[in-house]
Amino acid sequence: MTAGPGWYPDPDGTPGRLRYYDGRGWTGNVRPVRGGGGPSGNRGGGRRIGLLLGGLAVVLVIIVVGVVVFTRQNSSAFTNENLPTSTVTGWDDSSPSPDPSSAAPSETPTGSGRPVACDLAGRNELPDPPVDGRVHGGPLTFQRLPYPWSDPMSTSRFPYSRDASVQTQALPEKLPWEASAQVGVLTFDDHPDGEEATARLLQCLVTSDFYTSVSVTVAENKNTAIKLGSTPATQLDALLTFSHPELKTKGSKIRIVVVDTDPATYYFHAVPMERDDLIAELDAASRSLAVG
Repeated sequence: MTAGPGWYPDPDGTPGRLRYYDGRGWTGNVRPVRGGGGPSGNRGGGRRIGLLLGGLAVVLVIIVVGVVVFTRQNSSAFTNENLPTSTVTGWDDSSPSPDPSSAAPSETPTGSGRPVACDLAGRNELPDPPVDGRVHGGPLTFQRLPYPWSDPMSTSRFPYSRDASVQTQALPEKLPWEASAQVGVLTFDDHPDGEEATARLLQCLVTSDFYTSVSVTVAENKNTAIKLGSTPATQLDALLTFSHPELKTKGSKIRIVVVDTDPATYYFHAVPMERDDLIAELDAASRSLAVG
């Protein structure tokens, strides 16, 4: 053997063990292998390997720190984006009614993103209405719509109302969506006049929790003074437009009628703007409104 002194694999073949060679012959000094089969006397090579490993560790630390900083910066930029101000579920859709006790009593959206829901009273205070072929909301009624409209049912979805009854018709959309007509008793504490009341109710429809599936634009909005018999009323007709890949309809035609009864009452309907057949049925329902 011509190598210089150092630790070498044991020539007797024992695995994992080194034996010291003094340059002339093998000695009796042995020890276990500590990470490599080369002689420990090659100290310059060991230092170079150590420096190389250390350098790689530093590079890995720099890469990890860079990724963390980049991720945090991107996360901050995302969470600081403004949320939509009118992405709040169409009255037309059939998602579950919100819990009236959980709604915050506010009529205007907050400036911090998602608007606050309008007040939802929903508690019935009148006895069950008679079964007379009409849909009742306190003293206000309309002629019951025929099948495939649903049977009249109690509802608490409309803002500032109680003792409300609604008929609905499911629509062939990918999203749960429906047309509806309802009457009920208003619960405004300050008794606004007809135009102010319809304006508040319209605002609630487009800024609370009626249109979570789409962003709504009020494309048309018109108030008209009418009478139901001798009782004054205010009728608001509006077109709410929106776009969603899972909806064929591009908007809802809505009507709100606030009636100067005691207590004040309302009629509301919503229908896809493209459904002339349903629009005609709901126009007939609103023409059948009566106080009694």
